[in-house]
Amino acid sequence: IYYNKAKKAKGKISGVNTAIANTEAEIEKLQKKKSVAIEKLEETQKKRNQKRKLKWFEKFRWCISRDGYMILAGRDAISNEQVVNKHSTNNDIYFHCDIHGAPSTVIQNTQGGEIPETTLYDAACLAGSYSSAWNDGFSSYDVYWVGMDQVSKTPQSGEFIKKGSFIIRGKRNYVRNVPLLIAIGIVQYDGNEHVMAGPVECIKVMCANYVIIKPGFTKKEAISKEILHIIDPEHKFMLDDV
Repeated sequence: IYYNKAKKAKGKISGVNTAIANTEAEIEKLQKKKSVAIEKLEETQKKRNQKRKLKWFEKFRWCISRDGYMILAGRDAISNEQVVNKHSTNNDIYFHCDIHGAPSTVIQNTQGGEIPETTLYDAACLAGSYSSAWNDGFSSYDVYWVGMDQVSKTPQSGEFIKKGSFIIRGKRNYVRNVPLLIAIGIVQYDGNEHVMAGPVECIKVMCANYVIIKPGFTKKEAISKEILHIIDPEHKFMLDDV
């Protein structure tokens, strides 16, 4: 009986040794994968720690029009105030929508002279697309523009104006049924590369590889990852940039 048991046990030794060898090989593989993952994580962390310093205009919604004009729009009440009070002059043009939750948008006319119709249209597209009309699911919306001398913080007697809002006096020039579409691509501007979001025609002029988005239901983080993968195959930018 004991002889037979010993014989069986001896026969199993070969299988056990093979299993041990396979397990050790698998452990080695996993350790290599772990090392690669740690290296990638450390590299990502390093990139995050070395996050580039934002240019002043990147603190706002911004784009360069197809004619080369800077267009700025507020992200919230505070930046709406800054766009008008700190970054505009009497030569500039102000854009807004008749909807609660629209940004103060300005074309900076540093070149002087008359602003081209194409740039006026670009600014209207930006103002409409970054308004609450996007979240409300509109495909297009009406936007108006006025001269900066028509924009005021001084209410009539008995009126109240909240932070980030302005009073518009005089005639409004409407751009009707502006499409709510935003293109995103990597552009060369001011001696550096930037992720720029703006009207489709502006992005087309400045870069060949871009993505167009419209109002929808995909979560911001999920769509941002897709966009980054398409426009930045060399991994120069972070998800936050998109």
